[in-house]
Formats: sequence, structure tokens, C-alpha cells
Amino acid sequence: MGMSSIDSSGIVTLITDFGLTDPYVGQLKGALLSSSTKVTIVDLTHSIAPHDIPAAAQTLFSSFQFFPAGTVHLTVVDPGVGSTRKILAATGAGHYFIAPDNGIFTILLKQNIIEDVYQITLEPGARSTTFHGRDIMAPVAALLAKGERLSAVGVPIIKDQCTTVALPGFVEQEDHVIAQVIRVDHFGNLRISIKKSDLDRIGAAQSQMRIAISGMEIAGLSATYSSQETGSLCALFDSDGFLEVAINQGSAAEILPAQLGDQVTLWFSR
Repeated sequence: MGMSSIDSSGIVTLITDFGLTDPYVGQLKGALLSSSTKVTIVDLTHSIAPHDIPAAAQTLFSSFQFFPAGTVHLTVVDPGVGSTRKILAATGAGHYFIAPDNGIFTILLKQNIIEDVYQITLEPGARSTTFHGRDIMAPVAALLAKGERLSAVGVPIIKDQCTTVALPGFVEQEDHVIAQVIRVDHFGNLRISIKKSDLDRIGAAQSQMRIAISGMEIAGLSATYSSQETGSLCALFDSDGFLEVAINQGSAAEILPAQLGDQVTLWFSR
């Protein structure tokens, strides 16, 4: 087992699928502040598509490393709320992670980042059957942010007992791969379910690559958005290493148009 006690930074990050129309985000923060007024709350995103566990898993994995050690990362994408699914608290790489046991830890587990895992058994007070993020997870996050040990909020379980989910990937053929759109960001950029490291591994010649999406074709990869004329469609690797389809100073999602799950074909030579 690894270390189940970490010197807290006092920071709690939030990833949810709540959106900002309803009071859920505010209530979640209120629960955190009611447990500790000294906690620093950072909103990573509340715009995960409803119930999109793979997107939550990817957002958590790609974001936690930018925070200081001792940060508590609370992810509430919880379509199984009220069921018998467990709520987990874990340590890894000097951080705390809290989430329902529904696959949110999938990438952290695959990358061997998770060290200790506890099933949360502490029930801080009255709870609803529909908002465990507010009534259980937030108070536990605040306790960890104040320096409590994992042993104070739950019981240890084996990492292999954690739920994992299938992540969007790609199908490799001799001269092409078939992938899909896995994220549409605020700018209308389209994240594709393949990374530069995947293309390097399969030996795809990237300089001559052609990307087909929504009846359009992009020839080659760009280094930056601005290397293309304003309004031009381009493909490049984003800050997390994923292939991205974008329009310089425009929305690829609107112009193509394209949406989550749409097929993308990458043609290449080896």
C-alpha cells in the first residue's frame, strides 16, 4: 500500500456534469465551505456532457498534474447516484481523488497513478438519495483538505475492485484508422480519439496524412491554428496530445457540422 496521508494544499478542484443553469454547483460549493471556510475551490469544469464518464475520466487525468501536491480532486458525474455503487477516495502522485465508483478512475488506474483506495463510509449528516456529491463527497473532500487521513473517512479496498469503463479509441487498418469525435470544446474544436503517441506507435507518416470528417477532407497536419488562414479548416495536436480538428478563429463543430461520436478517418502511409 502507498501513503494514505498527504500534506494538504487546502485546494479542492471540481469536475461535474451539472452545468450552470441550476443551483447544484452552488450547493456543492456551499457544502464544501460549510465544512471548511478555508478551502480554496477551483472549478475545472461543470460542462461534462450529462453522464459522460469517459470524458470525466479524461478531464481528471489531464488536469490534476497542474495542481500542487496535496490537492483534493472531486469529480461528480454520478448517473448511479442512490444505487449500491460505492463512493471512493484515493491517493496518487501526492494528490487525493474522490468520485463515485463508476469508472472515473479508469485512466488513473491504467496509468498506475492510483496508490491507496478507500470506500467512503463516513456519512457527515443528512443525505438525499439524488445528491451524494453535495451530501457525502463534498464534506469528505473538505475533511481531506483540512488534513484528515483517508482512514478517517472510509475503509481500504483493493484497487482491482474499482470499476473501470471502456474508453473511446480507434480501429487500425493497413492504410487508415477509424476514430471518433470525443469532445467539442467551447471554441467548437473537435477532439478525436487518437493521440500523437498512437500514430507514432503504429508508424503512420503524419506529414502526408489526410483526415476525413463530415464529408470534408483535411490534407496534412498543422503546427498551430494561426499557420492556417482565418476561417480555414485544419488538424493539429492539442495540448494533451490528442488529434484535433479546428477552424482558425471559427467553430469546426458548427461549420462541418460535427458532434460527439461522429466518425473520423485518418488515411496515411507507413
